[in-house]
Amino acid sequence: MNLQIERDIAIKILEDRLRDLNSYDFDSKVWKDRTILDIKQIFGQYSDQWLQVSSIHFDTFVTAEKQKKLIEAKATGKKLLSSYIDFINEHSNIQQEKAQIEDETLRQKYRELLNDWNDFVPQYNNLLKEHKNTQQEKESLYEKITELELQLSKDKLTVDLFPIEILSNTRGYLENVAKHAILCYQNGLFDACLVMLRKLIEALIIECFEAHEVEAKIKGGDGYYFYLNELIGILLSETTWTITRNSQQAFPRIKKFADLSAHNRRFNAKKHDIEQIKDDLRIVIEELVHVAKFDKQKKLEE
Repeated sequence: MNLQIERDIAIKILEDRLRDLNSYDFDSKVWKDRTILDIKQIFGQYSDQWLQVSSIHFDTFVTAEKQKKLIEAKATGKKLLSSYIDFINEHSNIQQEKAQIEDETLRQKYRELLNDWNDFVPQYNNLLKEHKNTQQEKESLYEKITELELQLSKDKLTVDLFPIEILSNTRGYLENVAKHAILCYQNGLFDACLVMLRKLIEALIIECFEAHEVEAKIKGGDGYYFYLNELIGILLSETTWTITRNSQQAFPRIKKFADLSAHNRRFNAKKHDIEQIKDDLRIVIEELVHVAKFDKQKKLEE
């Protein structure tokens, strides 16, 4: 129960009513009415305290018992008012202790949040730094790719990586990505080469599903195509076609190095890394071109 007025004011009012009980000109009706109003002011209109006071009777029809009844009623009034004062004091102490506990709890929570914040800020700064480094690496890579694009018209493509003819009469963008990969390999940009190869294989897998009109199987709920890892898994389990054992064994080896170059900032691809998967690349690319029905289109055009 909450007090409706301040603690000290409430106690003073009740002490005044206690003193009135001993007043020589004590008027029971006036005292009772006044006390009920005061208690309602202190504890509220719907409290039990004022009902307890209203039940005190200072008078009786038995003349011989009048004085005794008055003394007993005053004693009851004193006990009730004294109990109310005790209650207010205890209630105030409890509220004070509760406030102290809540205050300490809030301070503790603040200390915990401050510690969490102090732990978080360095981690956040490190992530920002790593992100900045990654962005710089990407920008450097894109600059190198742009330079290579300028050489497309004058650089002769070799077959050291794989024959570009495999992708002739497929899609223009597939041929361009393949050229980028070959030029990167010829110019010693091996991380860039692997990233382009990753993009090429991902695009070829999507072409396979679109050619057979089952592309919904490789799209998420947002309508976008899955990433390479999911695409390979679904490609190998698809029953619309059959992927040869050689390609099934080649996919993991190609993906391993492509993922390292694309996502691991501490990995720097070497020529030897790509040489390990050159045969795998030829097998996988040629088979995906076949599954995507590009070889059939070429025959029809011929």
